[in-house]
Amino acid sequence: MPEFNAKFNRETLTMAEVEALPAFRNLNEQQQNFVRHWVNSGGDQFFAFQNSYSSPDIETARKGSYSVVQRKSIREVLDAFLCKSEKEKFIEELERACRSPKITPTRLKLFELRAVAEFGIDLKSLRKQVKSKSDEKPETPDSPVEPPALDRNAKYKVGDRATYQNRAIVITAVDPETNRATDYEWLGDPQSPAYW
Repeated sequence: MPEFNAKFNRETLTMAEVEALPAFRNLNEQQQNFVRHWVNSGGDQFFAFQNSYSSPDIETARKGSYSVVQRKSIREVLDAFLCKSEKEKFIEELERACRSPKITPTRLKLFELRAVAEFGIDLKSLRKQVKSKSDEKPETPDSPVEPPALDRNAKYKVGDRATYQNRAIVITAVDPETNRATDYEWLGDPQSPAYW
């Protein structure tokens, strides 16, 4: 099978290096063909499944491709091809476990212990950091702020903005002694909603 350079946006092994791996040689012929097609198609598991296995219809091929990719023996060869680090493999395993409805508290605890022991990552503090960042409102200093409603007893300066009858206004005149607004102009069309 001719090999072309599929772009994986990372350093990878060549197909000759993959075929020399003991994990690859342990695969059966269909699995080896799957890996070859997967590599040469740029990671298209559906294409690789269709060209390596026989399936009666497209839905069976789609489901079968996911099943094959998740096999430990295939995953090991694909990870070796992609030169994945142990940390990357662990994070993928953790992500899969988090999506699983059958995750147990014991398994989660094992993930936490492994994260600390192997990679120095404290998952509990990482979870708190992510939660606190998601709770914070993003700061947008240039975002417009709705001005307060016009208060006849408040003190204003010429140019201050307010709302009156749910429309934006700008103060054009103030009483010099009391600094209370004496006149204003509509911002935009007085018949349209206020804009800031």
